[in-house]
Amino acid sequence: VTERLRIDIHGQLRNSHEVDPSWSINEYLVSLRIQGLSAKDIYWRLRAFSRAFTCSVCKQDFLAAELHRCDYHPRSPVFNQHDS
Repeated sequence: VTERLRIDIHGQLRNSHEVDPSWSINEYLVSLRIQGLSAKDIYWRLRAFSRAFTCSVCKQDFLAAELHRCDYHPRSPVFNQHDS
């Protein structure tokens, strides 16, 4: 179990979040430009961190940015062809 995960009173894994008061969206955006990301790439990066989905198996919410990994499921995601 990672530091971000906790077990709730029902025995379910849950993400925990702690605000970092020193974090700045402006500094983050500037750092992405310095890394060479285009405005389009930055848009999609931000979109991925703001779009949530719900797993059809465990019903846990997750961000599009975390689609490639799951703290709950040990295997790679399986996508149904009829999903949009």
